[in-house]
Amino acid sequence: MQSAAWLVNFIRNEAVKARPSGIFLAELASGDPFRIWLSGVELGSPFVLATPELLAAASGDEPTVRPGDTILVLGLDNQQQYVAVSKVVKS
Repeated sequence: MQSAAWLVNFIRNEAVKARPSGIFLAELASGDPFRIWLSGVELGSPFVLATPELLAAASGDEPTVRPGDTILVLGLDNQQQYVAVSKVVKS
C-alpha cells in the first residue's frame, strides 16, 4: 500500500509542476485598441480584458502607459482569455 500512496503523491506533485501559474508579464503593443504581446503573440479583444484604470491610462491624449511598457496579466479559462491588470516596473 505504501508504494501506491507514493505513486499518487508523485503524480500530484508532477501535475502541480506542469500546471501554468496563470500570472504573466506582457508588453503593451497598443493602447487604442488595447493589445498586448504575450509569449510572442499579439492579443486583443476578445482574448484580453483590461481594468478600466489600465484602459484609461493606456489611451487618451497623454497616456501614462505606453507601448513597450510591462503589463501584469492574469490567465483565465485555461489560458484562453487574459485580464490585463496593471503596469509594472522594476524596483
